[in-house]
Amino acid sequence: EEYSPRADQATCQVTEDVEELVEILDAKLQSMKGQMESVKDLLMGNVWLCEGEAAVVVEQLQRPMENSVEQIECLLSDALTVEASYKQEVPLYVVADLLPEYWSDFIRKGNIEDVKPLGLKPLSDKK
Repeated sequence: EEYSPRADQATCQVTEDVEELVEILDAKLQSMKGQMESVKDLLMGNVWLCEGEAAVVVEQLQRPMENSVEQIECLLSDALTVEASYKQEVPLYVVADLLPEYWSDFIRKGNIEDVKPLGLKPLSDKK
């Protein structure tokens, strides 16, 4: 393969983008975990709510907040998988096995020009 400064720039940009995404998701996760505790303390110390009312509100907010944290954890895990795969130059078929939902979305919904180089043929080419 020939050296291509353009390909080198694209590789650096992808690496930077994935690293930035990991940093953003990690910061968001840490912030959300901190906010969960802050909300609980704020409600339990609120002078306008009795302890029982505050406990009910905390209980009602707990599950949605936990769900949000779980979603960010999953996204962070996926981003870390992409980051490690990219840095270690893992073959695409392995990445497809590691992240099957993203891979199937890419294949089904991706631009055909992006999908073609992967060796896939559109259904209309089969006869």
